[in-house]
Amino acid sequence: MNAHPKFIATAAHVDEAAVQPLPRSRKVYFEGSRRDIRVPMREVSQSDTPAAFGAEANQIGTAAAGAVAALVVVGGVAFLIRGWLSRIPREWLRFAVGLLLAAFGTFWAAEGARVRWPGGDLSLLGLLAVMASAAFAYLALLRFHAATRPTAS
Repeated sequence: MNAHPKFIATAAHVDEAAVQPLPRSRKVYFEGSRRDIRVPMREVSQSDTPAAFGAEANQIGTAAAGAVAALVVVGGVAFLIRGWLSRIPREWLRFAVGLLLAAFGTFWAAEGARVRWPGGDLSLLGLLAVMASAAFAYLALLRFHAATRPTAS
């Protein structure tokens, strides 16, 4: 092996699902233009996905009721705090919404890639804290550069 020992992962772990054969599949060989060369491929049998949610599982009423309930709750809370909310500068609201979208988006994208977060869903708070710290540090850096920039006279 010609890899430098520094770059060899001695404690690397591959998820068991990554090395298992695909369900409902088998290895097949195809012959090319020459009979002595065979190309290995994987043949995968497809079937319908079982309906576990939504309209196919006859749960459209539950989904619609949940959507209406969420709309009523969010609308009611917004109505109750509209006076207080109107005093918050618009830039601060955009900043907070951007942080929340970035944190939730990163969390769910990693969840989709099968990342196991330490602490489960509570790690979202840590992720939000890290992103907020980085954003405030970047804002401080921008303000510093704006304050030290020589003015054109």
